[in-house]
Amino acid sequence: MANQTEVKSYPEISLAVMRRRLEPLYRVWLLARHLDRPGRGWVSIKYLRHFVSSQRLFGLRALERAIAKRCIFYHQFRGYLELHGVHKVAAALDVELRDRPTLLPLGAFTSMLQLRQAFVASRFAHKPRTIAIATLVMLTGRSRRTVSRYLQSEHIVKTPNAMICRRDPSLDLTPEMAQEGYFHGRVAGKTALLKRMPNTYETDLEPAAFGQVKSQRLSPLSTPAGGFNRRYFSHPKGAARALQALSPHESVFLLSGNCFDDMGSQLWRGYHCLDPHGPNHEL
Repeated sequence: MANQTEVKSYPEISLAVMRRRLEPLYRVWLLARHLDRPGRGWVSIKYLRHFVSSQRLFGLRALERAIAKRCIFYHQFRGYLELHGVHKVAAALDVELRDRPTLLPLGAFTSMLQLRQAFVASRFAHKPRTIAIATLVMLTGRSRRTVSRYLQSEHIVKTPNAMICRRDPSLDLTPEMAQEGYFHGRVAGKTALLKRMPNTYETDLEPAAFGQVKSQRLSPLSTPAGGFNRRYFSHPKGAARALQALSPHESVFLLSGNCFDDMGSQLWRGYHCLDPHGPNHEL
């Protein structure tokens, strides 16, 4: 349950906000909603100023600049900040709410770096996710280097992954194979041919209850946040369904039990579709 030191946020909205560079306004909207305990849809600007100042979250000048703008999140009216609803904001950002909301620590609101790190971490709140840096670059609209910095958050735990290959491990690696991520590793003390995979990330941030948000349905919207096909599976049933729907030259990956190589990378099996009407090929 949320308390006075935790602020409810919405992962899909957070990532869309990062793509549009709207974090200062979104920060104020989240805090104002946090203070609007009765759910009236408005909060006193005087009360908001006092809260930000007493909690030493950020400067009042930054707050004044943010609330002076009429935007998709709120507008001023006679000393109050009238807050737009979650679904109205989601529609304005062209996103669909799928994941549960996430509780962010109040301390994350003291700097934009910590806040952006928390937004990225919220992507992993309801379950660990195996996701490529390139995908996070698309979701956040930031550079690869910047995304890597966000992933260094104290709230994110990273597990490296590798795929076990069926090829003969005694074969020499060509420069092309090395560039594609293949390498010689050791599994249970034996040499194996492995391929680097995207990392798995999890977080200590807690998911929150949907509240009234889930009671309303959004029409499906085309968004980067919801437009990726799932490729990584921890259970065979999900992988089997995905295999049946594969298009030519697509791949899915199945976690190889609780197995790790000798360097601590989690091991996976990869399956590639050569012919949608024929058998699938293990990589």
